[in-house]
Amino acid sequence: MLKVWKQCFVLMIIASVTSACTSKEASKIGNKGVGGESAKDWSKEPMELVFFANNMETPEDINSRYGDPLRKKFPNLTFKYIQATKGNTLQDLIAAGDRFDIFFNAIGLFESQAFENGIQYDMTDLIKAHNIDLNVLEPMLVNEIKRASGGKTYMLPVQNNNFVLYYNKELFNKFGVPYPKDGMTWDDMVGLSIKMSRVDEGTNYFGYSHYSGLTLRLNSLSIPISESTGSGMPIINKDERWKTIYQKYFIEPFHSPVYEDHFKKSGNIPNLSNFSKGNLAMFLYLSSLMQLADPYLKDVDWDVAAMPTLKENPGVGTQANPIYMGITKMAGNKDGAMEVLKYFISNEYQVEMARQGIIPSLKDKDVKSQLGASVTGSAKGKNWGAVFYNNFAPSAPMGPYDIKLASIYEKYADTLTKGKADLNTVLRQAEEESVKYVNEQKSK
Repeated sequence: MLKVWKQCFVLMIIASVTSACTSKEASKIGNKGVGGESAKDWSKEPMELVFFANNMETPEDINSRYGDPLRKKFPNLTFKYIQATKGNTLQDLIAAGDRFDIFFNAIGLFESQAFENGIQYDMTDLIKAHNIDLNVLEPMLVNEIKRASGGKTYMLPVQNNNFVLYYNKELFNKFGVPYPKDGMTWDDMVGLSIKMSRVDEGTNYFGYSHYSGLTLRLNSLSIPISESTGSGMPIINKDERWKTIYQKYFIEPFHSPVYEDHFKKSGNIPNLSNFSKGNLAMFLYLSSLMQLADPYLKDVDWDVAAMPTLKENPGVGTQANPIYMGITKMAGNKDGAMEVLKYFISNEYQVEMARQGIIPSLKDKDVKSQLGASVTGSAKGKNWGAVFYNNFAPSAPMGPYDIKLASIYEKYADTLTKGKADLNTVLRQAEEESVKYVNEQKSK
């Protein structure tokens, strides 16, 4: 599952951002400040800042997203990025004593990597000193940061993410089925999946699919992976809501002869490749893919709808999946780094990113209204409003072994989808393997 998370993180942040926000409306929004001005004019202050993320991002991608906007805002800034490669992992840099000032990664990965290696730094005093108002951010993002940081502030969200439902308009037209729409229930979507799943002229057409690891981790019921006591023990066979998630997400959409026949011949659950090739009607995935659509969906007549919601939780989509940035305890210029993070959560920067299709981490409706305004290619004119149609689900608290436990949960979810075991057996086996893992870790 960790591999899937890293791949999805790349999809979230790989886009190039090369054009500035030039419209009058965007300029007006961009002039709103995050907080009061610091005494020093940081745009004239010489400084060097080193960025690092333990992922697969290239220097070109990072420069287009972060480096170029920073050089424009801070002309005297020397921006450096260390790419995570063999010999340049987080552990390698720490062992060598190499300094990096700002660490960034997706929620869950940031905490596990930063906290485990002791590089986090509480920015609470710096936030006050630099007049940064965290009330401009989405409240649930701030609440989760405080919870994960034990009341401190080790990271700030520079962008957000969630799920939308991608659909192939050509397939729906071909089979005379109405398009998915915002406000659908999960049962509505399952009904569409059943109608769209068929064999036509020797080709298998699948109604629906997803990436199971993300669906589990960002589940709309906000179910924790492990006990909230900090023991790390799994609750998959203790919290009845997990049974609901497995039934709704991993059984019902795949309950048709087309899937059953497919799983007998192939071990693969239909994925983005099938959607790109045109034999998958609906694909639940991160909204960030909209911005990056052309390399993947250039041959598909696609659009999106808001994530269908469970009747148990109406109007609520997935948990947020933000990108966090945090100053490290080894940072050489913590004040300079704080000014950079202040800029990243400013209306000025957030509007520019929103127009390019990046979900803002701010709660400002004017900023959100700019989402996708400047995109080109196949994403132009799509239903960008679907991104904010639902409310975000609260973030589930994370335990010390959750990344591994989530991969175990995912494995058995896939087993369930493929019909290789019943629901009760899957939950029991996932619990047994998870308990064994936690006990092994505790005995080391």
